[in-house]
Amino acid sequence: MCQLPPCKHIGTIVLTQSYVCVCMQCSMRALYGTDGTRNATHGSDSPASAAREVKFFFPDMEVEPIADAGAAQKYIAEKLQPTLVAALTALAKQKPATSKSEAVTFLARWMLDNNPNKPQVGSV
Repeated sequence: MCQLPPCKHIGTIVLTQSYVCVCMQCSMRALYGTDGTRNATHGSDSPASAAREVKFFFPDMEVEPIADAGAAQKYIAEKLQPTLVAALTALAKQKPATSKSEAVTFLARWMLDNNPNKPQVGSV
């Protein structure tokens, strides 16, 4: 529970040395909820509950399976890390940064140009 004084604006985030707190008095539940049951928002307690609840509220929506931690780590190691390492290596070699935004722009362009999943246009 937030121990800080109430904020004056909806959605204001209050930063302290130990944590980030969104003022509870300006939360969706505080503003639009009426009690513990009719609280205007819902959060699932697990990925399995979320999948079941999405099907209940949105029966026509196609829900993709949620990857477990091992599958996510494997995907990151096999698909993301090689591309990110290559992008950061190119950035270090090129040294384009006179400002932070120039480095970010360089990385964004490099990743767009070198996307391993980029569709290949072939000649017919």
